[in-house]
Amino acid sequence: MKKQFGMTGHEVMLPTFIVYGVAITVSVFGGSVPMLFFNKGWEVYRARMTAIPCPTCSLKRP
Repeated sequence: MKKQFGMTGHEVMLPTFIVYGVAITVSVFGGSVPMLFFNKGWEVYRARMTAIPCPTCSLKRP
């Protein structure tokens, strides 16, 4: 990390924490999206396939 980004020791901790923290949060709460559709009476397959593009639709596009 030092050679590529000029970061050492504790400087690496915050960016690493942010990346892993976001991944864990999205992983945990992402499973609830298809359940919302399923609880509304949708079929399981349709609910799961509809939930897949939801996070990508919310990304800001240039």
